[in-house]
Amino acid sequence: MGHFYNKSEKELNLCRETADIDHELSGSALIALLMEDAAIKQHFPEYNVASKRNPRAYGIFMYQDRNDIRHLAYNTLKNTPSPFIIFYNITDCRTYLEKLCMQFELCPKYCHLQEGVQQCNHYKIHTCHGVCRNEESIEKYNERVERALDFSRNTTANKIIKQPGRHSQEEAFVLVKNGVYLGYGFVDHTQQITNPDDLEHFLIPQKDNVDIQKIIKREIVKV
Repeated sequence: MGHFYNKSEKELNLCRETADIDHELSGSALIALLMEDAAIKQHFPEYNVASKRNPRAYGIFMYQDRNDIRHLAYNTLKNTPSPFIIFYNITDCRTYLEKLCMQFELCPKYCHLQEGVQQCNHYKIHTCHGVCRNEESIEKYNERVERALDFSRNTTANKIIKQPGRHSQEEAFVLVKNGVYLGYGFVDHTQQITNPDDLEHFLIPQKDNVDIQKIIKREIVKV
């Protein structure tokens, strides 16, 4: 509705050229975004500019310093060696690093959430065991970094994102396999789902692209 209440010249031109409106139920904001992107790629509308741009990509990667401490850091994808996950803005990179830092009790300094400090002193993360103060062995710290890496690789490569259905007797899902978005689907509550492979019978296949990955990565950060 925002398009029709906006008084900018672009939006007024869009309204003048609109002859008919239809809609399709999605059940959730996430699937609505996925549907929208698919429609934009199919119809390539004149007034849609944002989805025609190539968003800047950032990669999160691991490196080992001269003291053998493993760091988690992020940079533009062009300057990232072997990223283990990709995002499309810096805020999502930092949010995801904070999540790993808290879940695996890592050091904010060595997750590059704090720069130019001798010891970590993060405003909301207090999980560090003291590797930055020489109170924990580097070997123990690096083991937790490796667990964080394994967790990240496993959870982003294959993922089923559950969503509300289009009505109360239905659930929806988004399917990612081997890091590739396969599509979304809707499952009635009367259906028996015993393993993830059963969901493929209800899948509405879709094409993967950079914009879709951006949408899904943002959802992963929120979970």
